[in-house]
Amino acid sequence: MRDDEVRIRSSLTVFGKPKDQPKEPAKVARSLKMKIDPSRLRNLSQIRSQTLGAISKLTDMGNALNRQRNEARALIASLEDRLKSARDETPIRAQLATAKADLAKIEADFVANSAALESARERSTMAGTLFRACEEFAEGRTRA
Repeated sequence: MRDDEVRIRSSLTVFGKPKDQPKEPAKVARSLKMKIDPSRLRNLSQIRSQTLGAISKLTDMGNALNRQRNEARALIASLEDRLKSARDETPIRAQLATAKADLAKIEADFVANSAALESARERSTMAGTLFRACEEFAEGRTRA
């Protein structure tokens, strides 16, 4: 291989050029007439579909957790109101403690679900962007 030739690996990393002046992958790919394997595009499409399905499930779970959280808050408010006028506070205090513990668990699940949802959205966005870029490249519509 001559010094001025450029090799490209599957990750489109450019070798043989000074590190401070890398060639753009799209220009290198065009100059070498690279081809994209259609099965790789299908895999990217499947990954994006799977992450969109995960986003849908996580959104549904988040909505259910939000309903549970609202119900738990309403129960706590009701128990606190009953506690003010109750003769025997012991059973109500026990129910209130249990309700507050349940609310704390629901809140923790809600936060974990929100983090998982954000992560799934990022993965879906990355997979979609990569899929579109590969599709455009395969069709010869590379961006300048």
